[in-house]
Amino acid sequence: MSETQFSAVLERYRPCLDAAATLGRFWSQADKALAGVTVEGWRAPGFSPVIYTAAEPPDASVLHFLEDIPRSEEADGNTAIDPRPYLLICEQNYRADQENYDKVMLSNGWQVQEDPLSFNRILPPLPLVVPLDSHVVFRDITRAPMSNDHRDLLTECFDLLPEHIDRIEELYHRSSAKTLSVLVYRTFDATLVAVGTVSILKGRAMMTWGCVHPEHRGMDLHRTLVSGCATVAASHSVCQCWLATRNPLVRRKWSGNLELMIARGSA
Repeated sequence: MSETQFSAVLERYRPCLDAAATLGRFWSQADKALAGVTVEGWRAPGFSPVIYTAAEPPDASVLHFLEDIPRSEEADGNTAIDPRPYLLICEQNYRADQENYDKVMLSNGWQVQEDPLSFNRILPPLPLVVPLDSHVVFRDITRAPMSNDHRDLLTECFDLLPEHIDRIEELYHRSSAKTLSVLVYRTFDATLVAVGTVSILKGRAMMTWGCVHPEHRGMDLHRTLVSGCATVAASHSVCQCWLATRNPLVRRKWSGNLELMIARGSA
């Protein structure tokens, strides 16, 4: 792929990569048809996407390049992250030539996972949707710690350890982005039932670590979280927010999506 071809194709993916780069660093490799973001300490597809932009299957050199990317000592020590190398492939391209994609992957010790990763685009402003029995609190956690109930809900929903929550806080604190949490409380007993986070930098916004307490799912609190994050983004003159998810109940809910297959190499 030439530099000109790569630049043209990259335009499709650049908005979501720019949003992800609120917490990390954008990079590209035209000769490998790769573009991505590196968020140190969170080398995972939803935080540090690595997208293969060509339509035809990658050759072995692309996969070997990804296998050889050095991982920081900090990232290697994060037990919440799958240590295997990964690559994101446009779902449409993969489905159109699945046999050849699978052949290349399997012959090099890689495998395409079944469930796609969606990058959902949200266009602020959105009306803030809050259930009648709830209220929303916004907290600036750019340099401040998360509240204890925020940490507890992340621990329960994502099966994380306290050390993993510490790493999430460190990520927000060392970033140049401004980060705010959106906390949804049940009013009568002040129970935290949902939480999300939005990071903003230079007109871009990325939503991360959104979750709803298991006992309160199915009540459209996801929309409350997203509308809350979009409200924060709009107050900072952001016109696009992005979130990454593999949750089939959340994917494709919003105005624009990138559907990407996750390919994994061996550890």
